[in-house]
Amino acid sequence: MWALIAALGLGIGVMLWWGFSRQSAADRPGTATSSSAQAVVSTPVQPSPPSPPKPTTLTFEERRAAVEAVTALRALKSATSVGVVYSEYMRRLVDAKIVVDRSSSALVKSPLRAQSTT
Repeated sequence: MWALIAALGLGIGVMLWWGFSRQSAADRPGTATSSSAQAVVSTPVQPSPPSPPKPTTLTFEERRAAVEAVTALRALKSATSVGVVYSEYMRRLVDAKIVVDRSSSALVKSPLRAQSTT
């Protein structure tokens, strides 16, 4: 019985050795390629960077409205950075929302409004 197991193990070992020794040097990872086989070196293809967005042209009124909205939001940010009580925050928030909504209505057909809603 033990002789049969040893013979099977030896047979499997010989088959594995024979299968691995039949590979050429070019097929083995980490070995030098033979003179008949040429190594193909591929460089990864980097995607081209996205093109910068086209500058948005605004009319004078649209620009003024956008500046007012940003100014109102910056005022709210600076007021909250020093710390205010909740009632004062709510008052300033409502004031900023009024300015932003008024400015937003001036940008009805502007491409800037389409960018700000996405």
